[in-house]
Amino acid sequence: LLLAASLRSWNLTTLPAGPSDYEQAQIELIEDRTKRGDIRVFYDTPDGGQEGLYHNILGLLTVLSGSGTLTYRLFSIWLNLITVALIYSVGMRLIGRIGALAAAGLFSVLFVPNLLARLILMEAALPLLVAATLLALARALPVYNRRRVETKTTIDYTALGTLLGISLYVHQSGLLLLLGAMLFIGFI
Repeated sequence: LLLAASLRSWNLTTLPAGPSDYEQAQIELIEDRTKRGDIRVFYDTPDGGQEGLYHNILGLLTVLSGSGTLTYRLFSIWLNLITVALIYSVGMRLIGRIGALAAAGLFSVLFVPNLLARLILMEAALPLLVAATLLALARALPVYNRRRVETKTTIDYTALGTLLGISLYVHQSGLLLLLGAMLFIGFI
């Protein structure tokens, strides 16, 4: 986790150089609508639409700590570091300590997760949703012939359903996550 934090926060305000045109357009769109008092869950845009939760949280963070590249990118880094911890937890549950360390370590040093942690886009939340959904699946269902001792799994199934719903809301790739979860449940 320390390795992931150091790689993701190194030279944070300069790499990549400023927000991209797409990131800046998304930020300006949400900031403009939020200042007008038009706070929604989903915004209609000419290219189909955009969820507003990620950028509204960014707006709250800028109110608390000021606007700038550091503030905009800090939320994505936090999401990414939580993802590393969830990957370790899923790995411990499914393959053991060495596999969990290997998976979390690999996720910590790979290029794409490090790049996602520095982007100001809602796609930065996708690895977190996938890891959380895998953890909810592993907790709710008997994985590797582990039997439950008369415990209730209502909370685990509720978390699984909530995470699948959020993943459908955040990005269209949530459909693949839902399909994978349904196939796994059918397999079990």
